[in-house]
Amino acid sequence: MTKLLLSTAAVCFLSCTKYEVPTETMRNNVFDPAYVGPSMLTVDSVVTVALIAGTVYQQRIHGHIDPSLLRGGPISIRMVETTQGDVFTVSPAQLVDGRFRLDNQQVTLGVQYCFQVTPVQGSSDLVPHRWEGCIVAEL
Repeated sequence: MTKLLLSTAAVCFLSCTKYEVPTETMRNNVFDPAYVGPSMLTVDSVVTVALIAGTVYQQRIHGHIDPSLLRGGPISIRMVETTQGDVFTVSPAQLVDGRFRLDNQQVTLGVQYCFQVTPVQGSSDLVPHRWEGCIVAEL
């Protein structure tokens, strides 16, 4: 009986042992808002194209996300043109091998446009992977 009591007490004591987890080692999860690694979103190019020569121009933002980001579930890409507040979205179905194209409609040549391009999973912005930049519309 004493052995059983000691064994039960030992199991209870050992099951309550708590270990400290160093939080600085937990920032390598790409979905964590405190992630400190390299961005999983890359903007490859921003080009201005003439839709109607001499009158209507468009900026096209080409980029990609790291395929490992797709393993966490469907990802969409949201672009906010911060100069005027326009919002454009690429749905998960439009991401082909993680590649995307966003179009900033009807730009004026010589004017600078600023963008925030953010991967979104569900309703959560993956802010550590956001790209921000300003580009002058020029041919």
